[in-house]
Amino acid sequence: DRDVTGVQTCALPIYARVARTLVPASLRADVVGRPVQHAVRAGSLLEAGALARRSGNSREITVPVTPEHALGGELEPGDRVDVVATFDANSDAARTLTVAGRAEVVSVVRGDQVFGGSGALSAVTLAVPADEAMVLVYAMRTGALDLLRSAEIPGSRARVDSTEVL
Repeated sequence: DRDVTGVQTCALPIYARVARTLVPASLRADVVGRPVQHAVRAGSLLEAGALARRSGNSREITVPVTPEHALGGELEPGDRVDVVATFDANSDAARTLTVAGRAEVVSVVRGDQVFGGSGALSAVTLAVPADEAMVLVYAMRTGALDLLRSAEIPGSRARVDSTEVL
């Protein structure tokens, strides 16, 4: 649109256009713990474009794991891990294979969240490529799993904190 002076104008007020780029507070549960693509200052508005994108070709799966097989339980949402499985551990046919590479940690389940437990890591929900999901399910049923954090994790793991979501 143009006004009488020839200056381009917008049919929508600027605040409505800006509001469309922000994450609404009603989606709080959907963004808390999600990694962000760049640092977001505490107290600032959260733009939808700041949230890291998950692959559309991924599946989420909860993997039971103990702290000693998952970096001492120090995993956090947004971490990237490789899942390795050891099959036939007590035999001459023992072998260890990577069953899922660079899986994203979506959430972490601690014992205190389940029946008043001790607070130790008991499971992680991972987003894995769709073609690796069934291999991971098979490995969970037949092997012993270990999670290895990717060395590509930046020094500061930026993610949305519940105190920052208004």
